[in-house]
Amino acid sequence: MNVRVRFAPSPTGHLHVGGARTAIFNWLFAKRHNGTFIIRVEDTDQARSTYESEQMVLEDLHWLRTLWDEGPDVGGPHAPYRQSERRDIHQKYAQMLLDSGHAYHCFCTPERLDEIRKSQRESDLHDTGYGRICAGRCEPGVHTLWASQLQQHDVAGAGRVQRHQVAKHNRVVGTSDHHD
Repeated sequence: MNVRVRFAPSPTGHLHVGGARTAIFNWLFAKRHNGTFIIRVEDTDQARSTYESEQMVLEDLHWLRTLWDEGPDVGGPHAPYRQSERRDIHQKYAQMLLDSGHAYHCFCTPERLDEIRKSQRESDLHDTGYGRICAGRCEPGVHTLWASQLQQHDVAGAGRVQRHQVAKHNRVVGTSDHHD
């Protein structure tokens, strides 16, 4: 078995104790099993991520002696090691999810989502969360009809996200087997 574990720090400030603990445990697990310890920087929060914070986190990890086999500063066979540099890879699979109907575009503003949450809290709903307002607008074959509207939306600078299409009352249930 080829063991590969990663630590994905967010470069928004100093490494905190919980992150240090996770990095140490992952490093120890990889070394115990002759595996690979990877650093992949989770820099997708563009508003708060900084290069300086990334460097501080990497320096802190070096100080802890958690030397990684692959990462943004040492390279490796599965580069790039910053999430922001993997955008093309993610977009390819995101488009596949859209095309197959397993995802859709959501155009709700943060303000609209806040209104939904507030309404749910005031209603004492037990099943709070996103109300799937935009679900169904971009079903397979239909989302191509929205292409010009998507483009107009993007040109206007309005935000959108891609959400996974999940049946309303589906619950994910699974089992896990552990063998010594």
